[in-house]
Amino acid sequence: MANAFDITALTLLILLSLNGIRKGLSDELMKLISVLLAIYITLNFHQFGTSLLLKFWEIPEQYQALIGFTAVFLAMILFMQLITIIVKQLIKALSLGWLDRIGGLLFGGLKALVLLAVILWVTELLPPTWLGSWYQDSKAFPAISGFQQGMVTMLNLDEEVAVIQAKVAGFINTPPSLQDIVPGQLPVDFPDLIDSTRIP
Repeated sequence: MANAFDITALTLLILLSLNGIRKGLSDELMKLISVLLAIYITLNFHQFGTSLLLKFWEIPEQYQALIGFTAVFLAMILFMQLITIIVKQLIKALSLGWLDRIGGLLFGGLKALVLLAVILWVTELLPPTWLGSWYQDSKAFPAISGFQQGMVTMLNLDEEVAVIQAKVAGFINTPPSLQDIVPGQLPVDFPDLIDSTRIP
């Protein structure tokens, strides 16, 4: 019998797949490329954007980096939006709308699987005693877990994931004391402090 995780997985898969059909592969893919490209261009060329803006406006020094980052990022997003419109018009002119929608369906399903894999990875950071046995009863868990492992292996992130999981597990099993968080700020134990403040 399906449990809450199965229902959530199925709902997410259906919604994102339908959204992919509605928008098409070109729109979905171009949005992803737009964000990634905008981040890359912004990180590497924000200084050029800042110097260009300074030719037209006087910007306080403390705001120059922020405004330069924002301006370059937004400019790239708008530019890629224009490219997306051109691509969609080209697809429409070539009567490839049906292929675009099928691609959107597959891409939407892939997004759902990636999101579910991330959710699953986050839950795996928690101690097994916190999770119960829902994953043993789930019908979708084996498939999503397999996809997650394949994705981690393909991106060569096995070592990084293992390190993060070990750190989180260590933090949960042995949480830091207040003395560790604020070193040197607690010269006396709490019981001694309480006793010293009692009225005789």
